[in-house]
Amino acid sequence: MRGRPLPTSLILWLGLATIAGAHHLWLVGEPHMVGTAPVTFRLEARTGNEFPETEVAVQPERIERSQVIGPAGPVSDVRWEPLQDRSVAEVRLETPGAYWVTMELRPRFIALSAQEFNEYLTHEGLPAILELRRRMGLLDRAAHELYTKYAKALLVVRPAEGDIGRPAVASVITKPVGLRIEIVPQAVPHLGDDLPIQVLFEGRPIGPLQVFAGAEGAGPAAVFSTDAQGRVRIPLNRPGRWNVRAIHMIHLKEPLPWEDRTVEWMSYWATLTMEVF
Repeated sequence: MRGRPLPTSLILWLGLATIAGAHHLWLVGEPHMVGTAPVTFRLEARTGNEFPETEVAVQPERIERSQVIGPAGPVSDVRWEPLQDRSVAEVRLETPGAYWVTMELRPRFIALSAQEFNEYLTHEGLPAILELRRRMGLLDRAAHELYTKYAKALLVVRPAEGDIGRPAVASVITKPVGLRIEIVPQAVPHLGDDLPIQVLFEGRPIGPLQVFAGAEGAGPAAVFSTDAQGRVRIPLNRPGRWNVRAIHMIHLKEPLPWEDRTVEWMSYWATLTMEVF
């Protein structure tokens, strides 16, 4: 059953992402993410507030790992170079099939005032954490957070002749790649269909969560609510490049020392990008 979109007013607060430093990470193929074998994809790692905008390049020292993953597992590492407001890479694929490109960033610390943190939780679809702060009497307390970002992008390589088999594509698309948090399609994306997805954290379903999804050029993302198993259906009603994103946040019972600071909150950011046709 499709999850009902939540009020989009949650994502129309201007300026809150800047206050919280809430830039999302997404990987996109430029200009496309579907090609015919053999094909060289130009990839861009972008960081911005609304898909697919970008404001700053990902510096190489922040990247923990970036890989191409195919039917048999990792194919190669990906080398990224910062270029103005984005990072770029090239991936050459000879064999038809579906491939994931992944990027994992090292954790980063952020300190926010009580008001900034509360607004950030609302803006980024974390009402359960806001309610937790209310129950714990923390709404007027500043927050120290450690956040980590995980991105994956779907590349599809068609054969020079004939059509690519959907079962072969599905075997890659629906299989988790092992990111700490990831959004896993449960079917092959197809224009006009509802795409079932599931959010996993440390290999297990996590929910309920708010998931944001939308196509490039379609305006603000729609907001969906997953069930307790992290599942929801996304209506693919527009061709082109799509992004799906979610955040999972944890309150630490015991503060965590981090360099010369103390952390009470951990967040894990997941994005998935693909081309729908």
